[in-house]
Amino acid sequence: MTSPGDDALIARLREDVRPIVLRERLGELGLDERRSLADWRRESAAHERAYREELKLWRIAHRAISEDLGASQRRQTPLLTRRGVLVGAGCLSGAAAMVYAGSVLGFLPDSVSLLSDHTTGRGELATLQLDDGVEIKLDGDTALDVNAAGVTLHRGAAVFTLPASTAIQPTFEIFAGPSVVRSATGSISLEIFDDVIEIACIEGSASVAAPARTDISAGMALRVTQDGVTGPYEVEADRIAAWTRGFFVFRDDELARVVAALNRHRRGHIAILDDAVERRRISGVFPLERPDRVLEQMIQALSISATHLPGDVVLLHS
Repeated sequence: MTSPGDDALIARLREDVRPIVLRERLGELGLDERRSLADWRRESAAHERAYREELKLWRIAHRAISEDLGASQRRQTPLLTRRGVLVGAGCLSGAAAMVYAGSVLGFLPDSVSLLSDHTTGRGELATLQLDDGVEIKLDGDTALDVNAAGVTLHRGAAVFTLPASTAIQPTFEIFAGPSVVRSATGSISLEIFDDVIEIACIEGSASVAAPARTDISAGMALRVTQDGVTGPYEVEADRIAAWTRGFFVFRDDELARVVAALNRHRRGHIAILDDAVERRRISGVFPLERPDRVLEQMIQALSISATHLPGDVVLLHS
């Protein structure tokens, strides 16, 4: 057993063994390296504790990232079914594991990015002009499809600005998860994060079917989850789609939304490991081009712990 006074030693040993544990879990250690690791673990009780704590952290991180990817795939089920694509998320070994890691960390496109009509990379913003005059602004790491019926948002965040009328139909439709947003004119913001779809009206008005109809007007928003609809409620104008103006704007927002916004603008992956941290809330205005600085300030302001892993993975915990 180690005493509380050994915490600094444990922390240093964990930093030393962290990259080795990562390579061990990826199956990259050769025979000599495995023997060296075994010898290292036998040096002291502190060494063994450091190894076991890093191994536990790896398993928690793997589960957290897998759950994030699984939630994303559940939201994308209509796309995958329509295209006849079967994604075996549980079969992650060998080369498949590298593709999995690359797509989660933002270095490789995932199946949805490859199959969607329009996508953006992390930190990339884009604007689409449809034939009927509809303008769509896409946040980073966003994927959507466009067809005659309207637009399907699969991931990320987007702002839809509609002219007074469209050539295709008088009412434009936006599909996101179980919800359908209908609007004849104005500007609508949609954001998907942590199994939540937030729909905000910037200008004009819109109706949301999820499946019951709810009407919202400018300055109002609602949220759609598998449990139903929350709202409508008032939302501050500067918070709605602040990324279109070059900022992150949070107004007493839960950490899940903040982390989702940061993940759309940085390589790697930020994951929240426990409910106590997930329930924390934050307010502030930050420049869009510095997501890692925002992450640092958030960690300090909330006094939460962060473990940094290779691949720009950051785990937030108590």
